[in-house]
Amino acid sequence: MIRILTVDDHEVVRSGYRRLFESTGLYEIVGEAGTGDEAVSLFKSLLPDIVVLDVMMPGIGVADIIQRIRNNQKDAAILVVTLYDHPSLVERCFTAGAYGYVTKSSSGAVLLEALSKVSNKVYFISPDISKVIAINQLNTDSVSPLRNLTPREFDVFLRIAKGQSVATISNEMHLSKKTVSNYSSKIKKLLDVTTTAKFVHIAIEEGLLSCDFVLGLEK
Repeated sequence: MIRILTVDDHEVVRSGYRRLFESTGLYEIVGEAGTGDEAVSLFKSLLPDIVVLDVMMPGIGVADIIQRIRNNQKDAAILVVTLYDHPSLVERCFTAGAYGYVTKSSSGAVLLEALSKVSNKVYFISPDISKVIAINQLNTDSVSPLRNLTPREFDVFLRIAKGQSVATISNEMHLSKKTVSNYSSKIKKLLDVTTTAKFVHIAIEEGLLSCDFVLGLEK
């Protein structure tokens, strides 16, 4: 039986994983985490065979989670399952040490295929992500302004774009408010913008936020 730790801040998603994975008779959910910090702590105590990990959660960022898990177990099998299909984010996760990347719009069959591949330490990207990456590579005129951000800077950028306050980011990422403000100032310079409001526009243009989210209509 392959042992899995699921990491997502939505209980209904974790419940869905449990039903899907355990229905195969091949997998057992041995732990569930709702924050990045819980994920790292549970990994240390449970040592699961696979970690199924969301990107945007309370606590430390996805790249930090992956790196901390890999620091505990060098060949840890990590599968990222998320709403986001941005090539830069995919690249960051694989660079940090993930073995797979699947969108939440993928079918159950694709997710189970990803689990099978990742459990054998074989890299896997869902078909929709592969298409996005291919188009991005062909479009040589389109270079993401986010490409030069470090994983920590990218995480701060996305949290600000999603409307989190400095205090919230400080608390969730275990950084001082001054450090978060310094990151914000540095990101503005790197992106050549003068206000954090511009972060939202860039996030929408890069496909990291929907207009519905900004209007408060996202369900």
